[in-house]
Amino acid sequence: MIDISLSPLERFVDAVARRDYAALEATLAPNVRFRALVPPGFREAVTAAGAREHIEGWFEDLEAIEMVERRLDPIGAVAQACYRLRVRYGDAPYVMQQTVLASTGEAGIEELDMLCSGIRAE
Repeated sequence: MIDISLSPLERFVDAVARRDYAALEATLAPNVRFRALVPPGFREAVTAAGAREHIEGWFEDLEAIEMVERRLDPIGAVAQACYRLRVRYGDAPYVMQQTVLASTGEAGIEELDMLCSGIRAE
């Protein structure tokens, strides 16, 4: 098995749960290749600021976020994170799950591919 550091991805996941978008952006290489399949479709960015803008937009209307499950694993030369969040939007609780594959380098996460379930009724 290839020994890779999961720490940039761990910091990314922690920043998502805290909605700390400055910390999230700091985990990304300046010229990160970001691709995400989310409801309602495909999103892409080629800068850390662009990736942050997409992610921040997904969470901006939520009133609360709680990390209820998290798993990080190496898969070959990439790291995978799968996490489930309980979120509150209005008076109702919802859940969402995101799976992320990340390749890291000296500048941080250089490639980030994300799949999101969307916000679903709990």
